[in-house]
Amino acid sequence: MDAHLNGLLRWGIQNSDPEELRRRAAAAGATATDTATDATDATDITIVQPATEASGGRSSVGLALAPSSANAPHAVTGALNAAIASAHTEADAGTAAEGQQQPLDRKWMEAVLGKDDVTRMKEARDMLLNPDATKENLEIALDDLLFLVESIDNACDLHTINALVPVANLLQSEHPTLRSGAAWVIATAAQNTPKVQKQMLETKVLDRLTQLLKEESQMEIRAKALTAVSAILGHNPAGVERFDELNGFSLLLEVASNNADDAFLRKLTFILRQLCTQETAALVASRLVQLMAPAFFANLLSRPNVDLREKILDLLSALLEVPELHSRVISQLVPFQLEATMKTLQAEAAASTDVAEEYQDLLPRLTQILAQMRS
Repeated sequence: MDAHLNGLLRWGIQNSDPEELRRRAAAAGATATDTATDATDATDITIVQPATEASGGRSSVGLALAPSSANAPHAVTGALNAAIASAHTEADAGTAAEGQQQPLDRKWMEAVLGKDDVTRMKEARDMLLNPDATKENLEIALDDLLFLVESIDNACDLHTINALVPVANLLQSEHPTLRSGAAWVIATAAQNTPKVQKQMLETKVLDRLTQLLKEESQMEIRAKALTAVSAILGHNPAGVERFDELNGFSLLLEVASNNADDAFLRKLTFILRQLCTQETAALVASRLVQLMAPAFFANLLSRPNVDLREKILDLLSALLEVPELHSRVISQLVPFQLEATMKTLQAEAAASTDVAEEYQDLLPRLTQILAQMRS
């Protein structure tokens, strides 16, 4: 339905007598009983828009809602047609003054337009707080919240309606799907939203995510927890400082060194590089250089995933661009190990044209970084 028709429908409902709507809906439903073959089938409602007719120097547009099949919900169609008919009658007669509008029945509005976002969020919150809720109930509630908090306004309301803490509580659930879902809701809500980032620090959500990163055995859930941490830390100095207090950077490097999969490492190196280019670049870069083992970059560059290798070089380049750390990066990360890695990659490229094509961007980048480290 386009914006004009949607507005017309709402206007018609707002200016209709609820009792008259009920009467016409009942009449339409009674007729449908004689003709419908299966009232439970899912059907669509089609808008019928006859051609515009000239009338007295004005344009009069006729609208109707028609079921797209014999099994359509005739009661709903009748009610909506009644609303639209009322809208035309009142509009043409010029009698629907704003102060004389009939009060709208809430049940009818919800039936036609659906519940507002805050109401849906509160219902999801109540489900999360329900001690008798099943795992499936909780998964549905998290899915609903995930969709709703994509709106910044709704994300800000998450804590206002006391739903943030119930979501965070599920980070410690025994069910992997609930831990994953909770982390994803938090990541979506916090993304580029300073108000929500602050709320998540105040409610210790960042602390819980850090604990999840430490204890989680499933790498996929760890990756979602990492995304949520990144969303809270982005352009948020207070968040970065708190994460450092929690030994979060040490934890991340530990995870990276203990057989993390390539997908997790790509995400990790990308996030660390982003943090090295923001307001807290000096703190993050200094902590990373302090904590990294001398062979950290060489070990990760030995992995076969080319995309991962490129992201590792992006991170190394970002560290070198922090002026006060240039000499420390060179002295602590041992360039000769990177030189050995360079020779290995060059040998691989020489042995295979396919590999050489894969490395056509990687090798020049590494050569440039080594030259930068020697300067």
